[in-house]
Amino acid sequence: MSKVEWLPESLDDLKRHFDFLVPKNPVAANKAAQKIRQAGFSLENFPYRGTLLQDGSNCRTLLVDSGRYGYRIIYRVEEDKVVILRIYHGREARSS
Repeated sequence: MSKVEWLPESLDDLKRHFDFLVPKNPVAANKAAQKIRQAGFSLENFPYRGTLLQDGSNCRTLLVDSGRYGYRIIYRVEEDKVVILRIYHGREARSS
C-alpha cells in the first residue's frame, strides 16, 4: 500500500476546476471533485494502474470519467508513495 501525497499545485488545480463549475452547476462541481479525489486516493492500492507517459518523465496519467471530457490526474510513483502532481480537464490547454 502506497501513501498518496497531493502536491499544492494539484490541490490548486482541484480547487480551480471546482470554482469553474460551481456557479454553473454546484451538484456537478461536487460530483466532479469527489470523483477526482476518489480516483487519486485509489492509487494508494493500485499505484501503477494509470498509463505511463511517453515523455521520459516516469509520470503516469489516470483518466477520471466525469462529464463529456473528464479529467486527467498526472502522478509519479515513488518508493512508498504516490505523488499527485497536477489535475487537468480533458479540454484544458496546457504546456505539460
